[in-house]
Amino acid sequence: MTGFSVFRRLSPIGMDIGHRRVRAVQLNGDRSAVVRAMEMEITASEADDSDRSALIAKIIREVLREGRFQCRNVVFAMSHPDLSVQNIRINDAPEKPLTESVLEEVAARANINQENVEIRCIDAGLVQQGEIQRREVVLLTCRKTAISERIQIANQAGIRLVGLDAEPAALARAVLQQYRRQSDRTQTMLLIRMGAEHTLVMILRGDQPLFAKYLNFGGHDLDQALVKQFQIPIESALVLRQGYGERRRDHRDPEVVRTVEECLEPLWNSWLEEIARCARYYQVTFRGQPIERVILAGSEATPELREKLESFLDLPTEVLDPFRAIRCHETVDAARDWDLAIGLALYSPATPCLV
Repeated sequence: MTGFSVFRRLSPIGMDIGHRRVRAVQLNGDRSAVVRAMEMEITASEADDSDRSALIAKIIREVLREGRFQCRNVVFAMSHPDLSVQNIRINDAPEKPLTESVLEEVAARANINQENVEIRCIDAGLVQQGEIQRREVVLLTCRKTAISERIQIANQAGIRLVGLDAEPAALARAVLQQYRRQSDRTQTMLLIRMGAEHTLVMILRGDQPLFAKYLNFGGHDLDQALVKQFQIPIESALVLRQGYGERRRDHRDPEVVRTVEECLEPLWNSWLEEIARCARYYQVTFRGQPIERVILAGSEATPELREKLESFLDLPTEVLDPFRAIRCHETVDAARDWDLAIGLALYSPATPCLV
């Protein structure tokens, strides 16, 4: 099966290549149900493989074979640190295409070399700066070498790469698939996706991204703190942190709970302050349009973290369930982990992407 005719009957395969796992999802033609879903772990020893491209290609072949996926049309995501996102403000020039104005602004910035990156932008609208109006833009830059690496992986895996998407765009699609009521379209949402390596913070109003930023903090940083505190292997630290020694709260050792919380509290406080700074930037920039809801996503989206965020921000907070609006007959563990793969599977040929 070749070409884009497959999109009429099945979605492309959304493939999330993470630090610890590879997840793949395929949806039916109207994107209302999961047709196939499969994940495969990347072990600690494999993660250190010097030829990571060959390793990932091998895992992709195994995922597609064992998951019995139909067709080989795949969408990958680019994420931090290969992808950088930031809000910038440019002079409003209605007579020019937005991309031209953005490239002029980027050329004036010494920290961005246009020869080494692909550049995309999202118009966040006009904002007031003093006595003048300027245009707020979400700027995305992706290393060309990283794009080439993804294309190489696709070639080695024997798949057809039909899209190379930016993580923020794919995640926004997964959120919008879940929040489709008319009232959702006018709400301003703070979306926080925390994974093993980093946190993505986005602010959306309906389907319009207004702000995006990566924070260099993820579950792996918490695990490393426990490794240092308890002198244990990284795998044991992950188990300890996620269950404080036991899955059920009433089975946890109070002394272990206290020690873990004391160890991690400074890290959590620093992370929460970064989230607050993102929210303040938005509130100052887009005056009179308060954040109304917080959506927590990613592999670290636990009930405990939801409670922590809700208390700190004093806003209603919920964990994203990417399968709430999509029927899933496949057996999947930890539904929250599948948000990016779902967003990639919702890709269409008309979607702007990095390649």
